[in-house]
Amino acid sequence: MNSINETIKYAKTKKCIYFYDKITKKVINCHTHNERNESRSGFEITDCTNELVQNLLDQTNPGGAYEFLIQKVTDQKIENLGYVLQNFQDTSTSHLIVDDKNPKNTKLHPKPYLKLSVISDTAEFIEKKQNTEFWSFDSDGQSPLRLKVETCFFGGANCLRQNEDQKDLKAIYDIQVIVSHGRLNPKNGRFKLSQGEVEIEWILPDESIEAAKIFVRDLHTKYEKSDFIGSNTVSVRCY
Repeated sequence: MNSINETIKYAKTKKCIYFYDKITKKVINCHTHNERNESRSGFEITDCTNELVQNLLDQTNPGGAYEFLIQKVTDQKIENLGYVLQNFQDTSTSHLIVDDKNPKNTKLHPKPYLKLSVISDTAEFIEKKQNTEFWSFDSDGQSPLRLKVETCFFGGANCLRQNEDQKDLKAIYDIQVIVSHGRLNPKNGRFKLSQGEVEIEWILPDESIEAAKIFVRDLHTKYEKSDFIGSNTVSVRCY
């Protein structure tokens, strides 16, 4: 491999083992496997197999190399330990959907994410850097900057926000809008997504501000436990 990025890209084509707690339905460990390459000069990532899973499970007894897996599951019982063989998914941006009737259907799926967009005609787009959009807006302290929040599905396993990602029309979430300047309507910034979207009004101060920022997150819980991923950030230069 010529670079770390190429190594990661290659790793995502190989099956990993995701061990999970059957009671809490949470992933507790992700295991990748390396074997010596054909030239015996180093190691390369290879697919994990059911045989490898059994090998690891045989080492979960007290004092075994993988005893820690049992220590992480409910009641520390091996019958509460499940696993999934699947190509790499980032567990921080995915959730586990467990099929108790047919465990073979249990999979990690990307979480939906919130997409925050400016829809006011009077705002001027400047540029986008990573997960932040930069806009310019002539604020008078009364006319709101209008934005839309939408719920979308990631189009690929890399969990990158892309224009072709599909909208989740069934999503109904309670969200919290957070701003660095100005005020929202309602003032507490709490909204409910209906059919996957909601429009919001942000009233910015009648003054020069280099970077007024806004983003959206789950109203009820922290990022790691949320059913969806928080939005991108919109940064607005007011004049």
